[in-house]
Amino acid sequence: AARLAKGRGTETAPPPAPELLDVKPADEPRIAVVICRCGMNIAGALDVQKLADYVAELPRVAHVGITPFGCDGTMIKELLSSGEYNRIVVGACSPRTHEPLFQMIAEAGGLNRHLLEIVNLRNHCTWVHAREGKEAVLRKAKRLLRMGVARAALLEPLQAKELPVTQGCLVLGGTPAGIACAAALGRMGFAAHLVIAGDEPGSAFPEKIRAVAARALETVRDDPAVTVHPRSAASAIAGFVGNYTATIRNAEGEQEVAVGAVVVATKEAMGVTEGFEQALYLARDEDGFLVSALGNLNTLDSTTDGVFLCGDARDEVSALSSFISGEAAASRAACILAHPSLTTSPVISRVVDENCDGCAYCVEPCPAHAITLIEYRRGGEIKKTVDINEALCKGCGSCMATCPKRGAHVRNFSPDHFSAMVNALLEAS
Repeated sequence: AARLAKGRGTETAPPPAPELLDVKPADEPRIAVVICRCGMNIAGALDVQKLADYVAELPRVAHVGITPFGCDGTMIKELLSSGEYNRIVVGACSPRTHEPLFQMIAEAGGLNRHLLEIVNLRNHCTWVHAREGKEAVLRKAKRLLRMGVARAALLEPLQAKELPVTQGCLVLGGTPAGIACAAALGRMGFAAHLVIAGDEPGSAFPEKIRAVAARALETVRDDPAVTVHPRSAASAIAGFVGNYTATIRNAEGEQEVAVGAVVVATKEAMGVTEGFEQALYLARDEDGFLVSALGNLNTLDSTTDGVFLCGDARDEVSALSSFISGEAAASRAACILAHPSLTTSPVISRVVDENCDGCAYCVEPCPAHAITLIEYRRGGEIKKTVDINEALCKGCGSCMATCPKRGAHVRNFSPDHFSAMVNALLEAS
């Protein structure tokens, strides 16, 4: 990435905006259903034709098609390109693995990607019930698709949001990892603010480590993209991925810097009020190291988007391993900083203002810390409600599950959607 820094962005072009069917929430649903045979994964245990005949009789279903492999996109794009259908239900495999692919196919066919419903006929039906016989599998498949069609009728088109990214990084710690990270970011062309407790980067390194880190130390000293803050600590950090604000304090005063990512390269708490783990919602394990997103499966990403861990922050490692992990953390941070903006999913929570009374039951359970209790004046009275930071929200639904008054729900996963699916199941039974 450092070698390509001068050419970044010169060979890229934005993808053409998709030409999508204009679908409004009030439009009468015209649902196309595509059932995938998936080789023998589905068709080997399920009478696909009988299922298709059943689904064709369901309300709001305008067409049912059977395809050998839905993930090739051929039938879906062909149906949607006609402009006759404003919802698509795909009976196939797991949305956990294939939803992004099917969403891309739907969009290529001219339909907003959030007007798609995937019914998991493979994992939830044929794979787990094959030994019970085809009639049992068919009964389950009918119920699943009936529920999927009921939910699809209530889906609304959603639009992704763009958030600007500050293309700089805060690096906490003058450890070998911190030096390596700041140097790598500088060589990539990104602004790096290296906060160290000592007077000079690398001054406390043993001679053999200084030899390994010689080039990085030279970059940190001479590269204008790297700003070293000696005898300093970060007294405050706030914000979210792409848009963090840090206050750096030393004997001469305080300086506020804006960054898009944060790299923690030290086990110590670098002076942030109450410790940086509170400011950035991080957690420590029983040995005092910061907890990464997926343990050994992903040791660089923290549990907070845009915050990365390396060196002594995440494990007791040798100086050489610390140095290498610092360069790796720079690579992860660059995945954010290399873009002028971030696209966020619109499948996030929204406040239903007429129902929310500001009880704040949803604030503490939110794992993304995206909800804040606020007050405002309406009609001469003070009203309490909550505000959801759309950049932080992950759409997990904890707020919806906690709220006793239907005051918050995840877009396209509202209580009405679930009620429709439950009622469809009861009707099928």
